[in-house]
Amino acid sequence: MVVHPLSRAQEVLRFYREYSRATPDELTAFAALVTTPEGLPAIAIALCYCGPLEEGERLVEPVRKFGSPLADLIGPMAYCNLNSMVDAAFPAGRCCYEKASRLKELSDEAIETIADYGAAFTSPFSRVVIQHIHGAASRVGPTETAFVQREESYVMDIIALWDKGEAHTYRMGPHILDRGGTVCDQGGLCQLLGPRRGRADTSFVRGQLRAVGDPQEHV
Repeated sequence: MVVHPLSRAQEVLRFYREYSRATPDELTAFAALVTTPEGLPAIAIALCYCGPLEEGERLVEPVRKFGSPLADLIGPMAYCNLNSMVDAAFPAGRCCYEKASRLKELSDEAIETIADYGAAFTSPFSRVVIQHIHGAASRVGPTETAFVQREESYVMDIIALWDKGEAHTYRMGPHILDRGGTVCDQGGLCQLLGPRRGRADTSFVRGQLRAVGDPQEHV
């Protein structure tokens, strides 16, 4: 992970957009608007490369050389450790409200919207995570499985986290999606669809969902 000050969010997200478009299947890149443990608003690019160490070093070099980061935490890591690296942000008892939507592209308008809301967090635990969807998953035909949104894209995941007594933090999720209506798709990954009607129909082949019931009963 490489961390930059939040004041550079738009610049970092534009770099992330171009970098992620060129990554091979073996490398996944996330961008996240977060607050550091020291209390500094920040934007980070988190990477996972599965392959030879030398090739990984070559592929992540542009991220390490971009700008003047606050911290460069990139290094070899066990996969299990990677999967648990954010567990501390979700302790038992912490309130969580999560909303997500698919972005066909990480446009300049989307970047501006995301950066604005990253600067408006009311809790240091909240975050916005951008996930790049690519590789083998994007090379499956839209009618080959129940999930139809197979083209390369991004997922914007808005995670409002707060401890008891921090009011109104949960409203961040709906508001950013409402403003992001011109840049967000109706669909998304099944575990992040939420209750909005019509989103399951956009994401899945409806006939296949009918075999197990109305999709709205499961979202």
